[in-house]
Amino acid sequence: MKQKKRRKAPLGRILLSLAGAGVVLLTAPMAADKLSGLTALSAGVSFWSGPGSISDVSGEDTTVSKTLIDGFPINDDAGLMTDAVSSDTEDEEETSSASQKEEKVPDKPDDAGKIIRKTYSGGNSSAYVKLDHGYVRNQTSLSYSEVKKLAESDLPFSLEDTDEPQVLIYHTHATESYMPFQLDWFDKSWKSRSTDDSKNMTAVGDVLEKKLTDAGIGVIHDREHYDASYTGAYDRSRVMIEKTLKKYPSIKVVLDVHRDAIGSDTITAPATTINGKSTAQVMIISCAGTKTKSVPNYKKNLTFACQLQNMMEQEYPTLTRPILFCNRHYNQDLSTGGLLIEVGSHGNTLEEAKNAIGLVGDSLIKLLK
Repeated sequence: MKQKKRRKAPLGRILLSLAGAGVVLLTAPMAADKLSGLTALSAGVSFWSGPGSISDVSGEDTTVSKTLIDGFPINDDAGLMTDAVSSDTEDEEETSSASQKEEKVPDKPDDAGKIIRKTYSGGNSSAYVKLDHGYVRNQTSLSYSEVKKLAESDLPFSLEDTDEPQVLIYHTHATESYMPFQLDWFDKSWKSRSTDDSKNMTAVGDVLEKKLTDAGIGVIHDREHYDASYTGAYDRSRVMIEKTLKKYPSIKVVLDVHRDAIGSDTITAPATTINGKSTAQVMIISCAGTKTKSVPNYKKNLTFACQLQNMMEQEYPTLTRPILFCNRHYNQDLSTGGLLIEVGSHGNTLEEAKNAIGLVGDSLIKLLK
């Protein structure tokens, strides 16, 4: 099947963007008294800039669960945030991108936080469903045997011989970013957000987009920032998904590409080495819905998740963390090929994330074609 490349079909700018300085977002589940250092980067601000002024946004409907993944907390926003905050202090302008490329590792501060590098795998408890390759961590009421049966089912869709786009890549939390250096420590004034699309999740999505288009698979990569405030981010990205699927009914796969966050004073970087390269581990999140937001097609999405997990682990052992199959929503009711993909955490580097998503792309191509 041959398909023409389709690069970045223009989509209308939707709702909010993070173009301005002064917006502050948080990553990682953490206690309120530990929030001051992890503030958001506005465009062009150095990773090593000091903490901004923060204050809680009142009236935000933000909740945090006590669910654990391998002993680490993950909240109701896929482990990506704890609360939304704002800043009245604008970040100062930084030097040019050329000078930023020459940025060197600063001296380690006395109160530096610790980064632990860990390669995740499955477990022996009934919560872990063993696939042919890889695992599913089942946090739903579905039985072990039911998950296993769905994992072994046929894909609920197939690619067509068409020039139309068949994959949508987007980022509900586009401004999530990574460590600029591979270290075993981090400055607690670290800002793990950036509106610079060469440093955030958009850059990771660009790698996946190129992989797929080079293989002849039509792609739309939505580059909008929906996370000016975490509250409402999924509502805003949902508007885009609905409009895009209506315009391009040929789309079969809908991927929300994120970066996880694990820990606060001590953070964990899920990492491995593949083909001699340090690589972030990847976690798929597949949702079964909530009491108020159902995902009627969740079983088909789970089949897709398991098939992709099998392919990734077969081709690149240790690339993945167990699939998180959970009672959440994340707009996965809009497609039978809808998944959220976590590429590393805020302890990984952008290079590690790019290495990982390239392998995800290779596996996805092999699975679909």
